[in-house]
Amino acid sequence: MFLFNIVSRYVKSPAHDSHSVKLSKGTEARLSDKEFKNLFNKNSRYTDPNHKVDINIEEVVAYIRKINDANLTMNDIFNQLGKARDGYVSIDSDGSRGSVLTYLLTDNKAALDFDFSEKENRLLLHSIQYFTLESQRESTERTSDDYSALIPQPGQEGVELMEAIKELGVPDWLYSSFLPGTEAQIAISYKASDEMRVTLYFDQDGDFFRLGSMTKLKDKKE
Repeated sequence: MFLFNIVSRYVKSPAHDSHSVKLSKGTEARLSDKEFKNLFNKNSRYTDPNHKVDINIEEVVAYIRKINDANLTMNDIFNQLGKARDGYVSIDSDGSRGSVLTYLLTDNKAALDFDFSEKENRLLLHSIQYFTLESQRESTERTSDDYSALIPQPGQEGVELMEAIKELGVPDWLYSSFLPGTEAQIAISYKASDEMRVTLYFDQDGDFFRLGSMTKLKDKKE
């Protein structure tokens, strides 16, 4: 399996959440493709279909804030949150490899995906998706035009991500991804009362994510 030579330290998140964000440095022996494909077999140390995690949307955002500078690995997330409900691996035709850990929240209202890409024999976190289960989504009286009114005018500063979530409620889904060395972006999505699907995009501005733009499309069943 893995050979570890890890020096770890804790990074305090801006949200001061109960889940400290753990950072690891070191080297790991590269698994063969056969071993990699078996990471999440029925005897996997990484998965337990009955395990759930107690984590809120603010703590999820705290992880996202650290993606670009903490080099969080799959083992960091596993050591922090415990076993995932499911795990998946992928091997592309060019030999690049990736994995996903999927967690179900203790309130059974949402699922959480941590996506990793292999770099220098380490599976590094590159995106997070928070998905509110369809049966648990709250209806709203806001129209798509109401959401559009939140977009800042030229020269104005966009509302911060957590301020927007506190005003609008927990989104149907939240997604973050970034390219190494670039600023991250977070998208959150809601179904408006006029049957439009609105997606708000927040650009990283130092330690903050601020609303910059929005798209809206006719909603279709997911």
